[in-house]
Amino acid sequence: MIRFYAGAPLLDRQGLPLGVLCVFDPSPWECFGRAEADQLRSCAEAAMRRITAVRCEGSALSLASSDERQIDSRSVQSVARRG
Repeated sequence: MIRFYAGAPLLDRQGLPLGVLCVFDPSPWECFGRAEADQLRSCAEAAMRRITAVRCEGSALSLASSDERQIDSRSVQSVARRG
């Protein structure tokens, strides 16, 4: 049974929600104030920065792989013409 739950939305650059970063506990918390809520929001923002970075890295890797495949196919075609 969950007796404590707090969450901060994970929002993309357009402000669309992707999910929630949350903390929960089977025991009730006596104090969860503004400072803790601010920390949770800060963690959610850090998580979104990381998610965005990984997405961008993945896009860059995907583009690099695509470029490599194009180069490889041109190399194969070039070798085939020479052969």
